[in-house]
Amino acid sequence: RYYGCPAEEVLAGKTFMARDGVFDDLDVALNYNPGSTNSASKGSMVGLSDIKFRFHGRTAHAGGSPHLGRSALDAVELMNVGVNYLREHVTSNVRMHYVITHGGDLPNVVPAEAEVWYFLRAHKPEEMDELLARVRKVAQGAALMTETTMEEIFQGACSYVLSNHYLADLQYENMKALGPIQFTDDEMKFAQELTDRYPKEYFTRELESIKLKPEDQHLLDEVKDKPLWGINIPPYDNNVVATGSTDVGDVSLITPLSMVWTACGPVAVPGHNWGTTASVGSSIGHKGMMHAARTMAATAYDLFTDPVHIQKAREEFTAATQGKRYKNPIPAHVQPPVYPNPERE
Repeated sequence: RYYGCPAEEVLAGKTFMARDGVFDDLDVALNYNPGSTNSASKGSMVGLSDIKFRFHGRTAHAGGSPHLGRSALDAVELMNVGVNYLREHVTSNVRMHYVITHGGDLPNVVPAEAEVWYFLRAHKPEEMDELLARVRKVAQGAALMTETTMEEIFQGACSYVLSNHYLADLQYENMKALGPIQFTDDEMKFAQELTDRYPKEYFTRELESIKLKPEDQHLLDEVKDKPLWGINIPPYDNNVVATGSTDVGDVSLITPLSMVWTACGPVAVPGHNWGTTASVGSSIGHKGMMHAARTMAATAYDLFTDPVHIQKAREEFTAATQGKRYKNPIPAHVQPPVYPNPERE
């Protein structure tokens, strides 16, 4: 079964689908993300809450009668200050990012409306619950200080990732059987041109982050001077909690899941960046995508033809979840956004 999953980059599509039970009858799940190496993941990623905080104040002439106004923008800025002070008192797995989506209309008018959009990340659900409670208190305090009112718009959320190690090993075995991706001289040249646009530390940092067993270290020695890696690398992120997020985490708490990464861009180019766009949209990205498709197809074949693989994966899943039922992180009253389609209007 193939799932087309909407709105992955707002990290809620699969979570809404999970809330509706569309993954409940799966034996296992396989998924893919483009990257800069060919490997199957054994690590985790943090959960995320997507919330807007909208403040309502009272407008006034900022020059003539500022004392009559109550600035919603002041509330937004005070909230951000409070959250920034909070950063000292959270764990290393927590991330908090924001953008001000509306800050008023004119400098000489006290803003009656202002809004800030937050992505809050934490690992396990209890850590997220604590973080949400503290950020909400900061927002309430900002409203109190400015004599404004605060409205919370909870837009979406996703859970942490629980990688299935048995499935990861099975996917890696199929990667090895397929062999490395063969990149052409022209593709290597293009990858080098992209790499040269970035600080050298980007490449060094990525290389140092890959921790292999001594018997596998030769794999990196063969490619450490190349901008693009076609080799297949054993899973190397066991016990690593990456501070990015993905809504596939909710699937991983419902059924055993394995995520593969394949090389669709140079090692030195960070994700969500113009260099990634340039590379993924080229033949490099196409080869990486096809490598992932073949790996997942071969793994699916193994699962269909030998059910013991499913049994082993589910035994690990049961032990890892300790019998705890999946709890969806999106409140029941929050509905998926529906965007107008001009062709149907």
